[in-house]
Amino acid sequence: MISECPKCKKKYRVNDSDIPVGGGQVRCPNCSNIFTIYRKPLDIELIPVEEEKTREPSFEEISTGTSFGEIPTESTMEKAVEAEEKESVTAEPTTTEAKEIFLRTLQEKRTVEPKITAPPLPESWSEEKKKEHQKARRLARSLTKDILLYHQEDVIRGRKEGNLVELLRDEIKRSWKFYKNQVGEDILKEKNHFKDALNEIIAGGEEIFA
Repeated sequence: MISECPKCKKKYRVNDSDIPVGGGQVRCPNCSNIFTIYRKPLDIELIPVEEEKTREPSFEEISTGTSFGEIPTESTMEKAVEAEEKESVTAEPTTTEAKEIFLRTLQEKRTVEPKITAPPLPESWSEEKKKEHQKARRLARSLTKDILLYHQEDVIRGRKEGNLVELLRDEIKRSWKFYKNQVGEDILKEKNHFKDALNEIIAGGEEIFA
């Protein structure tokens, strides 16, 4: 084959067998320019391959559902619904679902009205003092929510039988002791957030804990 230097246009005869498959660099003896020469492409017939086109469904097929497979009959749909309902009943709930079910059950069992909610803090208190009481209130609610979650059966039975104080006495004492050690005497004298949280969360709105 004949190769030409792109700089000085000097032509050279090159043996194809000396050229690497991917081409190779050479130096022009005339001007010392380095350029790349390639083999001639093989004379092989290339036959194009047509890709299979996806046929768009007709309006009739879309309206009848035939383009999407067999249309489910009414009996087939009823069986599918029954199977789904059966699966939802037999499947065990996750931990999160179980807690949600429990809390929803407690909500449904509340019959006392009106519901007791913690009163707002006095406006005359300083911002620093309010922050301390808000912190104590959050702690009290957190402790009572733990009692609610870890003693679900006792809470439900205690509300029904009216003996919440007796059933939860030991747990309440432990939580109360922890609460007192955390908040300090000054806050305890001014406001009993722990008692308010017990009545609101454990008693479901009844003023049972004094």
